Amino acid sequence: MLRWLVAGLLVAHGLVHIAVWASAKVAEGQGSTPDRSWILGTQHSLVLGMTYLVVALFAVAGVALVFQVGWWPQMTVVAAGASLLLVALFPGAIVGPWIVAPIAINVTLIAAVWLSWPESLMTG
Repeated sequence: MLRWLVAGLLVAHGLVHIAVWASAKVAEGQGSTPDRSWILGTQHSLVLGMTYLVVALFAVAGVALVFQVGWWPQMTVVAAGASLLLVALFPGAIVGPWIVAPIAINVTLIAAVWLSWPESLMTG
């Protein structure tokens, strides 16, 4: 049961990236600039590519967890790292103090894998 819940949360976290970085309507409503990087300038294609890559990585991690594939923890760390990179390069997509949420979620995922918590997920 816990495995399915965590897998669903991994996939859901990945899908949220589409709403934040790939949805023009959400960006207009928030007054955000999801394709504007503080270091790279406006990079619409790059932000879309990174967004869909992050979504795919989290989806693969979630499915791998459901099927108890041995490399799901590593895939989770890669997905969370890619998500952190997306947040770092394109923070304009997230307005105000909400920027803390994806950082906290991704750091928590990496820490949980590193600490092998919960043990029941790691051992199957």
